[in-house]
Parts: sequence; C-alpha cells; structure tokens
Amino acid sequence: MPKVSIVMPSLNVRPYIEECLDSVQNQTLKDIEILCVDAGSTDGTLEFLRERAAADTRIQVIESDRKSYGYQINLGLRAAVGEYFGIVETDDYIPPEMYEELTALASKDDLDVIKGDFYRFFGEGKARTYEYADIAAGELYGKILDPSRDPGLLDNRSLYSWAGIYKRSFLLDKEIWHNETPGASYQDNGFFFQVFTQASRLSFVRKPYYCLRRDNPDSSINSKAKVYCMCEEYDFIRNYLRKDPELEKRFAPYCALFRMKNYDFTYNRVAQEYKREFLNRYAADFRKIREDGELRENLYTQQQWERLESITEDPDLFYYTHCPRELLFEAEPAEGLPEEQIFELRARLQAAKKLLEESKWETRVVKSSLSYRLGRVITWLPRMLRATIRSMKENGLAHTGALIANKMRKR
Repeated sequence: MPKVSIVMPSLNVRPYIEECLDSVQNQTLKDIEILCVDAGSTDGTLEFLRERAAADTRIQVIESDRKSYGYQINLGLRAAVGEYFGIVETDDYIPPEMYEELTALASKDDLDVIKGDFYRFFGEGKARTYEYADIAAGELYGKILDPSRDPGLLDNRSLYSWAGIYKRSFLLDKEIWHNETPGASYQDNGFFFQVFTQASRLSFVRKPYYCLRRDNPDSSINSKAKVYCMCEEYDFIRNYLRKDPELEKRFAPYCALFRMKNYDFTYNRVAQEYKREFLNRYAADFRKIREDGELRENLYTQQQWERLESITEDPDLFYYTHCPRELLFEAEPAEGLPEEQIFELRARLQAAKKLLEESKWETRVVKSSLSYRLGRVITWLPRMLRATIRSMKENGLAHTGALIANKMRKR
C-alpha cells in the first residue's frame, strides 16, 4: 500500500500540466501513487498523461465520463489504495518535500487531517511573483484540534481541499465525498464542511506546502456565468447536515454564516446583468434561514449583519443603491435598452436613494438623542451577558473566551 494516493483532476491544462506533474513525480517521498483523472481533454493533456504513465508505474490514467471536478475527485478516491489521500490541481504545483513532511506529521499524531499554508503565484519564469497565504488563524497552528466538537474552528481560509492530506480510511468511514455538480464550481466548500464536521484530530502547519496559480484565464475563479453554483453547493451542505440532528444543531448556524460570505463573494464576481436576479435568490434563501431560526447575530460582524439585513429585507433597494451610475443615467435606447426601461431604472434609483437618505436621517436623529445614548449605556452589561451566555451554549467556553479577547483587542 503506498503512503499517499495523489489525485490530479485535469481538463485542457496542457500549458500547465508538465510543471505540475513534474512536481508530483519529484516528491522526496517516493512511495506514492498518482491518479490522473482526465475529463476528456482535447488539447494534448490526455496524450501527455499517457506518455508519462508509460514511463512511471506509479501513474495511473483514469478517464472520466463527466466534466465535473467533484466527480473526478470521487473517481480518484474510489480507485485510491494509499494510507493518505491528497489532491493537486493540474494548473498548480507543489514543493518536493510536501508529502514526506505531511505524512510524517500525520503519522506521528494519528491525524485525520493535516493542512499547511500555501503560496498564490502569478506569471511565468523570472516574472513570476508569489503571495504568502495563511491556512488558519494564528493561534490554531501546531495544535491537535477537534472541529467536530467546536464549530468555531471553521475558517474560510481552511476550506481548500488541496492544502493538505487526509487519512483515506477517515474519508471512507465517514462517507465524505465531493458534490458532483457539473464543472469546477465550488465543490471544495461541501468537502471542507463535511471534513470539519467529522474530523476529531486535525492540525495546521505554519509552512507553505502548495503553490496555487492565480492567472489561468480558464480557471473557475474567473468564470462569471455560474451564477447559482454557490447556492447549489450550500444547499448540498445543508442537506448533508440534515442527516444527523446533532450535527445540524451544532453547525447549521455556521452553514448560514459561510453561505452569506460566499453569496457576497459570488455577487461581487458575477456580471452586472445577473446581479439583481441573484440578490433576489440571496434574499429568499436567507428569509427561509431566518424563519428556521438558524441566524446567530453574534457570529457576524456588525457590517456583515447590516448588509445581510439590508439584502434580506429589500434586495431591489440594495441593488439600485449599489449599481453603477452609468447603468442608470448614461444608457441610451440606441445601446440596447428600451426607453421605458431606462425611465423605470432611473425612477427606481431615485426612489431607492430617497429611501436610503430618509433611513440614514432617521437613524442619525435617533442615535444623537440623549435617551438613546443613555439607554445604550444602561443596557450594555445585560446585552453583553446575554450574548456571552448564548455564545457559551452554542460554541463552548474556549471559543467564547477567544471571541471576547479578539473584540477587546479591536477596541
């Protein structure tokens, strides 16, 4: 049995595949299997993989009948026989010591999961630049953590599937699989959430073990067409939690938090013509989440909470007060918009601005009043006590203490 099974999903990455596969074949840990799962490349990628497989018995080429990143990873996991499981995306590359060092640490502490920091890189050759990225909050490094019991350990930075290794028996025993939606559309979110709700022995390493490309024009990070893929991924996560009432109780509010963060990410990326429609889906989803009692205000920053409330209450108002001025005031019928549509857009923007200004004025009047300020002072301690007790019930003493310490530092 090899020490590590490395799955490499590919689809038309011929400009990058050689550097990537070289970095995997040249690992200082030689006891590996390399599972190249290609989804029908037509640019020479598949032929290159076959040539390498003919020269290196550690390489196995698997042809996927579906163009789905999640499906490709699952094919690799089903074929894998290694003690540990890793993922390398085929437009990236890894340093030579990655798997030797991570497997040594994982074996020593009998870990389910271990993850390291990484580099984002841009460009080629001497012009290539690197940007260091942490995988977790500073205080979490070098410890053996139990995220299955402490939802507060969930961190957006640690969601990347490729940033470490997983004990293969852990993934199979807990039935942890990627969502098999078409394309490469955020399936690492669902995998991450399953791993963190099930892992009882996890560790983060303060060393970069992965190099992530950020200038591939075909990467999903640059696709603006997949408007609702993030919605589908978080529906997948929410349905997963429903299978276990205990997990659901602990993690549903965190699923809502991460959904909000990733909906914001999606809204900022999609083309302007999709934004208003997406905001209405955003609002509908969070009204349902609110009705189900899964929103916990203490998990959000004030800015996040106010933005979420604004979108949920009136997505059209949010859209018209945030869309570019030129869309409303500089568009002409000759450019493709009917005159009545321009008139409607201008009218709605004026109404939105009026509502916004009225709201701001009313808020300023109330907050400047002596009774409001006195009320805030008098009720500060009870409000803090209620929030602390609620946080202790939901997140435990240690995480609540960390939250309080963090707030005090910000002050």
